Amino acid sequence: MMKIKLTIAVFIVLLIISSGLLIFFTPFVGYLGIAYQAVTLRPRKVSILYEVDHRALLDACRSLPNQGYRGKYYIRHFRERDVSKFPEIILKLNPTYVVIDYDNVIIIEMMGGMSHVGIRAYPENYKGFGTGDKKLIEGLWYCDDGYREEPDYEQYIESLRPKKK
Repeated sequence: MMKIKLTIAVFIVLLIISSGLLIFFTPFVGYLGIAYQAVTLRPRKVSILYEVDHRALLDACRSLPNQGYRGKYYIRHFRERDVSKFPEIILKLNPTYVVIDYDNVIIIEMMGGMSHVGIRAYPENYKGFGTGDKKLIEGLWYCDDGYREEPDYEQYIESLRPKKK
């Protein structure tokens, strides 16, 4: 009987210690994910704004509803739905997720969470109120929370433009 009580006591102590460690370290794990996003976001902004063929990206986005895609598709994490037939130009952006909404508007979200960066692609002859923060071409908009947070954000965006050699 004494041995059972001692075993239960040891188990309870270990449970309390492991719970405390889990509670202590969980915020750091979350911070590492945010830090990773922040470090990799700048080159992905450059890619979206200045390197990707905007016409090809818009065409790829517009093809998704025609292929039967609807709803939210996680790309970078939690691939619970099949995205293997997504156009390569979208997959290469490595977005967090892609949404095809009921109006066939395509949202490519690069980060999500506390800071949103991505693309909005509108169908041809869209009758709704299509917007974004920076028009890339007709029907394709760049969206970035930085425009709402910083008054001179466009200068920052222009500073990302690769220098001509």
